[in-house]
Amino acid sequence: MLTYNHADCLSESINRVLSQTYQNFTLIVVDDSSEDQSFEIAKEFECYDSRVTVSKNTNNLGMFQNFEINLLETFENIDFDYFGWLGPDDDWSNDWLESLVLIDTQEDSRGVRQSFVTYQYEHNSEIREYVDFSSQNLSFSDTKQLRKGYGELMHGLWDRETVESIIHDSRLVPFKYLLKLENLFISLLVEKRGFTAVNRPLHTKKKAIGSRFRYQKSFFFQNPNRILLVAIKAFPGIIKLIIIRRKNYMFILGSFLIDVRIAIPKQVKV
Repeated sequence: MLTYNHADCLSESINRVLSQTYQNFTLIVVDDSSEDQSFEIAKEFECYDSRVTVSKNTNNLGMFQNFEINLLETFENIDFDYFGWLGPDDDWSNDWLESLVLIDTQEDSRGVRQSFVTYQYEHNSEIREYVDFSSQNLSFSDTKQLRKGYGELMHGLWDRETVESIIHDSRLVPFKYLLKLENLFISLLVEKRGFTAVNRPLHTKKKAIGSRFRYQKSFFFQNPNRILLVAIKAFPGIIKLIIIRRKNYMFILGSFLIDVRIAIPKQVKV
C-alpha cells in the first residue's frame, strides 16, 4: 500500500485489510514523505499488529518510482505466493482476499486474480465486470475486452512466478516504462498465464475521494503527453516483445496502442 497524504482515508483502508477472513498475509505500507499524518497513522497499526510493516521515503518519489522500488525489494526480501497493490482509497469486502486465494483449484494456473469491481462516484456507481479468456492466441479484440475493466487487475493478486517473468522481460522494455504503460503491463501479465475473476463485486473504488492524484507532486496522470513520451522511449523494446511473442503479437501491439491513445491530449495548444 503506497500512500501520500491519505490521512483522511488511511485508517479505514488498513482496517479493511486487517479484517479479512483470510489472515495469512503481510501488509507493507510505504509512506511517500507525506505532509500530513499518514505515516503516524500507519505506525500505530504496526505497533499492535505484527502483519503490518511501515516505512517512509526520505523524499517524495511519486507513484511509479515507488512501484518499481518496492515491488523489486519485496520480491528480493520476502517469501510469498501472491502479491497485490492496495490503494488507500479502496474498499474490500471482508472475504475479498479469501475468495481470490481459494479460487477453484482448476484455475490455479492463472497468473492474475481479481473480483468484479464497483466504481463508486459521488452520485452513482457502476460495476466493472471482466470478460475471461485464455492466454493462448490472443487478439486485438481481446485487448478491447480487457480494457473494459483492466485497471483493477493492477489491484488484484498476481502470481509470483508470473510477475518474475515480467521483471525478466524488463531487459527488453525497462521496468519503469512497463509500470507507466499500464495497459501493456497488465496485458503482459495476462498474456503469460491468463487471469480469472470472481464474478461478485468484492472490491470498491471510491472515486469520489479523488485521492488518485495525491500519489506524487508532479501529477503524472494530469500530463498525458508524459505518457506519450514514455511510449516513444519504450517503442524499440515493444517491437522486440512483439517479435518474441509472435503468437499474441496483436494483443501486445493493441495494448500499447491503447496506452498511446490515452496519452494523446484531446486539446492541443498551438
